[in-house]
Order: sequence, then structure tokens, then C-alpha cells
Amino acid sequence: MKYFLHDSNAFNDEKITELYINFGYEGLGLFYTILEKLAGQEKPVKTLVLKKQLNVGKKLEKCWSFMESIDIISRSEEHTSELQSHQLSR
Repeated sequence: MKYFLHDSNAFNDEKITELYINFGYEGLGLFYTILEKLAGQEKPVKTLVLKKQLNVGKKLEKCWSFMESIDIISRSEEHTSELQSHQLSR
């Protein structure tokens, strides 16, 4: 099984705090689930596919858009339908 390290002090990160303030633990759960899904992929995953796998509905779509707006997650510039996270690229 693959794994990735994350900062044990991540909750003090400004962007993570913003996510928590706006969406609570539900937002944090979505973020870390996205990281787990991305870490397990051999190649970039299509955003639409990932959203379907995670059952992202209207409520979580707002959280997803917020994460993109504060640049915690972003779509690959080469492939606009593929997702990446800056947390994984550190």
C-alpha cells in the first residue's frame, strides 16, 4: 500500500484553517480523502471521475470550489480535467 507523509502540524496551515472555518471537519475530510485518492493513482485522475467516486454533490461542490479558489487543489494546466494537490507535490 502506498502512503504519503503530511505535516503533523497541518491544521495550523493558513489554507487548511480557512477550509476548516468555512466547511468544518466535513471540508477537512473531503480534502484528505482527495489526497488519499490522488496518492494512490499511477497517473493524474480526471476531476469528473474523482468527484463521482467521492460522491461529491451540491454541498461538497461548494467545498471543492473553495479548495480550488484558495489553491489547495488545482486542475493540471496541461489537462484541465485532471486534478492535483500542492500538498502532494511538496
